This record gives sequence, structure tokens and C-alpha cells, in this order.
Amino acid sequence: MAIARKPAKAVPAAAVKAAPVLTLVEPAAIARNAQENFRKAAEQSMEQTRAAYARVKAEAETASGSIGTSFSAAREGIDSFNNMAFDAIQTHTRANFDHARALLNVKEPKDIFALQSEFARKQFEAVSAQAKMFSSRLQKIAADAVEPLKAAVAAR
Repeated sequence: MAIARKPAKAVPAAAVKAAPVLTLVEPAAIARNAQENFRKAAEQSMEQTRAAYARVKAEAETASGSIGTSFSAAREGIDSFNNMAFDAIQTHTRANFDHARALLNVKEPKDIFALQSEFARKQFEAVSAQAKMFSSRLQKIAADAVEPLKAAVAAR
């Protein structure tokens, strides 16, 4: 048994798409195009690298300035603390010499005990006051030294 086939319909000429025309590209044109693309990519990369370097440099300068300011504040604070400590030592030395002179002028033993207890009380009060003063000064030195760094971090 034979199968009957239908005759093919004619396709209008306008409906037929033209086959794409293949054009040959010269190897020199390909090389020029590749070079141009590579040059553009390299220039773009250099611009990005320059911008990143500028940002890093600016951040490093800011950090360096903050650290320098912090060290300066710490150095000034330590200098003032050392001066306070030297003054305290001088005060205690004078008090000890004055106490020794007073002991040399005592006539009776009971006056020695009274003088000694008075001296001990005054020294205890002086040392307590100086300890509070030193403590508050050290806290201020630390706060002053850290402030430039905190400001730089907060600005970021």
C-alpha cells in the first residue's frame, strides 16, 4: 500500500529569508580590535588603581596625623605628671626634714610621741590627696591621648 503524499505548497518569495552573508575578517583587524580592548582595560585598571592608592594614602595620612596628635598629648600629659610627682617628692622631703628638726628640739619623750603621731597623720592625709590627684591626672592623660584616635575612628 502506497501512502499518498500531498503536493508541497509554493512559498512566496517574500517569505523566504535570505541566508546570512558570511564576511571574512582580516586577522590584522582582529589584532587591532584586541589591542584596543586590551589598552582600554589597562587604562581603566590604572585609573581604578590610582583612585584606590589615593584613598589609601589619604587614610594613612589621616591615621598618621591622629597617632601623632595622640602621642603628643600623651607626652605632654606624662611630662606634667612627672612634674607633679617631682613636686610631691619635694613636699615629702621638706616635711621629713622639718619633722627631723622638730624632733631634735623636743625636750620630753611624751612630746616625741605626740609629734610623731601628728606627722604620721599629716603624711597620710597628704599621700591620700596626692593619690587622688595622680589618679585623676592619669585618667585625663589617657582620655586626652585617646581622643584624637576616637575622633578619627568616628569620622570614618
